[in-house]
Amino acid sequence: MKAYILPSGVTITPFGEPAAESLIVFERLSDIQDRVFRDRGVEPVRVKDRSEIRDAEYFLTYDNVFVTRRAFRDFHARAVRGKKTCVFAIPDSEFARRYTALQDVAKRKDAAGADAYAYNLWYVNGEAVDLAAAEPLVVKFREKIWEQPVPPNMFKKKTLRQPVTTSIAFHITHWATLLWANQMGIMVRWVEQITDHPIWTAWKLLKALFLFVSAGVSQLLRFEAASAAFGRPAQVRALMRSFNRVGRNCDIHPDAIVEMCILGDNVTIGPQSYVRASVLGDGVTVEEKTKITFTSLGPGCYASQLTVLNGVAAYPDGDVCIDGMQFSLSGRNVRLTGLVRPMDIRTDGPIKVIRGGKAEPIGQEILGSCFGHECFIGPEVYIAPGREIPNGAVIIQPPGRVLQKIPEGAKPGVPMVIEAGTLRPYDPEKDNR
Repeated sequence: MKAYILPSGVTITPFGEPAAESLIVFERLSDIQDRVFRDRGVEPVRVKDRSEIRDAEYFLTYDNVFVTRRAFRDFHARAVRGKKTCVFAIPDSEFARRYTALQDVAKRKDAAGADAYAYNLWYVNGEAVDLAAAEPLVVKFREKIWEQPVPPNMFKKKTLRQPVTTSIAFHITHWATLLWANQMGIMVRWVEQITDHPIWTAWKLLKALFLFVSAGVSQLLRFEAASAAFGRPAQVRALMRSFNRVGRNCDIHPDAIVEMCILGDNVTIGPQSYVRASVLGDGVTVEEKTKITFTSLGPGCYASQLTVLNGVAAYPDGDVCIDGMQFSLSGRNVRLTGLVRPMDIRTDGPIKVIRGGKAEPIGQEILGSCFGHECFIGPEVYIAPGREIPNGAVIIQPPGRVLQKIPEGAKPGVPMVIEAGTLRPYDPEKDNR
């Protein structure tokens, strides 16, 4: 059987690239589609128009549709068994409610009359078929809700509800949906790692058990409480520190903490750095005292000392050196200096992004910025939530705010201020107006 892939015509700004060329955990979407279909013995075929299709039975999708292997396996098995034209659907869920903005996903009723969200992936059986009338086939779906702590005064609540699932689908229509697919893709990478390597998984579980027991006994010998030594937090720590997939020739400093990460070859992590639940590509460098969580860094990326990244996705070969960036996407060869300030929340209304020339709400409380390929952002540049920086942009502070000229004869102990890029003595009468 074949899976025919139609062109969506979607271009992802600011990158200016077709959606099929987008990177999800630094793998091209078109390659992901091919891999997912071939896993079920379905051959992907790209066509320009549906009129080119001569088969009576086939799968059909667009080149901007991302579906995980687990989700397609269930859809494929049940659709082929049922022999009836249907459309891939996810049930009403936290995932669907959180991630369907910007995607033009149709809300439909399934066979049982329950709400379902239909994506652009069909099983077709019959020559003359109205795809709009195809019945939603809801895939097997399970999710757990992780209550992520947040500053309560900023968000007016103590936690944000984050769905954890691997039955995932996205229409990649915007850089924000691409970011979300990257964030969820980290979980997918881990599930595929565990299910594809059962012997490795068993070994890691044994290692975690040994680490848990030995650490607990050590704490008891220091007269600490048994509840602290063998409680659930200790179990989680042992599991996360045991489950790392480390490539060849990696240099991880003994003082660094790495938990639940997938590392490529030749990755360097400096002392006192903390890297958690992240995927780092080949040749990534993480300097000392850096914190990286729930982030994917493409091959060749560089994070300088004191960098702090959370929920970030970075294309290859970028300098992502910001000491406070979350829920942001960066392109290739970016140069992001440490004091760039991409803001990620609003207090005066919902976060919106520009799509098709219009501002649209994203339905989420947090979103940073998207940095186009090869852009440079200087220090102390503040960026409002949901903004996209064009490819090749160079953004700096106004020259008058930057000290450029230091006059001779400046007197020691005399307060000085910067005016038009030049130092001058502080004038209380003038400067306090």
